[in-house]
Amino acid sequence: MKKIALCKEYKITFTHEVLYLITFFLFAFVRILDTSLLNIDFLSNVVFIIVCATLAVLWITYDKVSVKKLLCQIIIISAFLLVTITTTRKYLLIYALFLLASNCAEFKKIVKYSLIATLSATCIVMIASQIGIVQDYVFERETEIAHSMGFSYYSAYPYILMFNMLSYMYIRKKSITWIEIAVLLIINQGVYHLSTLRLTYYLTFLIIILYLLIAKMKRIRLNHKAFYVGSFLLYPLMLFITVWSSFQYTHYNLFWRKLDDILSGRLRLQHKAFDLYSVKLFGQYIETNNMTNGVVAQHNYFYIDSGFIYSILGYGILLTFILLFMYSFLLFKACQHNDKVLAIWIVSLAIFTVVNNTWLNIHYNCLLLLFPQIYFKGGRNRRIFQIPKNGRKNI
Repeated sequence: MKKIALCKEYKITFTHEVLYLITFFLFAFVRILDTSLLNIDFLSNVVFIIVCATLAVLWITYDKVSVKKLLCQIIIISAFLLVTITTTRKYLLIYALFLLASNCAEFKKIVKYSLIATLSATCIVMIASQIGIVQDYVFERETEIAHSMGFSYYSAYPYILMFNMLSYMYIRKKSITWIEIAVLLIINQGVYHLSTLRLTYYLTFLIIILYLLIAKMKRIRLNHKAFYVGSFLLYPLMLFITVWSSFQYTHYNLFWRKLDDILSGRLRLQHKAFDLYSVKLFGQYIETNNMTNGVVAQHNYFYIDSGFIYSILGYGILLTFILLFMYSFLLFKACQHNDKVLAIWIVSLAIFTVVNNTWLNIHYNCLLLLFPQIYFKGGRNRRIFQIPKNGRKNI
C-alpha cells in the first residue's frame, strides 16, 4: 500500500541567483532603513561586510571571464574603488560589486526584489513615524507643511516611491490596466499631500503620460535611426546643458534668476560648487551644509542636488564617463529592441538627474545592473527583451 504524503517538501537550493537576490534584498531593505531616522548603525555595518563578502565570492565564482569582460571589470572596479577612497562614500564599493556580479540573476527578478525591499522598508519607516518610534520632521514650505515621515528630509520617500512606480511599470510592461494607473495617480496625489514636493509629483504625471502615449500605442516604434542617435546623445547633452547653465548663471540676469527660482535655488548652488571645487579625474570629497536635526541650515547653506554636477565634481571624470556610457548604451538597446517601458525609465532618470542625484542609488534604481547582462550577453538573462512569435522585437 502506497503512503500518501500529506505535506509537500520544499527545498531551497542556494544557487548563485538565489544568493544574489537574497543579498540584494537584504542590502536594499537595510539601506532604506539606514537612510531614515532609525538608529541601525551596527546592523548597517554588519550587513555591509556580509554583502561585500558574498558579492565578491559570487563575482569570482559565477562564470567564465573573457579578455574583453575582464578588462571592463578591471576598469569598473578600479574606477569605483578609487572614487570610494577619494570621496569616502563606502557604498560605491557595494554598487560596483553588485554591478560586476549582476549576471548571476535575471534582471526582472532583481527589479522585483528591489521593489519589494525598498517599498516595504519605506512603509515601515513611515508607519514608525506615525506611531512615535521615530520623529516626523515638519517643514514649512511657503504656505504648505511638508512631512519627512521618518526620514531626515521630506524629499526622501517621494524619490523612492517614484522609482518604485518605474520598477512596477517595468515588471508589468504594457499590461498595466486603467485601474492600476488610477491607483498610481492616487498614490502620487497622497505623496504630494504629505511631502508637497512638486518635482516628483509632476514627473510622475509625465512618466504616466509617456507610458500611455508610447508604450500603449503600437504604431510608435523606437527602433528608428533618429532614436538611435538620440539615445547616445541624451545623457551627454543633459550633462552639458546642466554644466553650461551652472557656469552661465548670474543673479544679475533676469532669465537666470527666474530659472533659479523655478529650480529652488539649484543653479546658484551649482555655480558656487564650481567656484569651490575643480574637476578631477577620480573625484573628491565634497563637504555639504544643508540640515541638522530636521532644521535647514540658515547660514552658509550648501548642497549639490544635481546628479550630473555632483558626479563631475564628486565622482570625477572617469566614473562620470563610465556612467554616461552605461546609461547611453542601455537607452540605445532599449530603442533597438523597441522596449518602450525600459526607454521611459531611462529617459525619466536622465531628466531627474539634472536636478537630483539618484543615478547611482541601485537599491531603488537598479537600472545599472542591466548593463553587464546586455553588454556581455551572459548571465541568466539571455532573453531580456521579449520576442513575440512573429519574430519581430517588440513589447
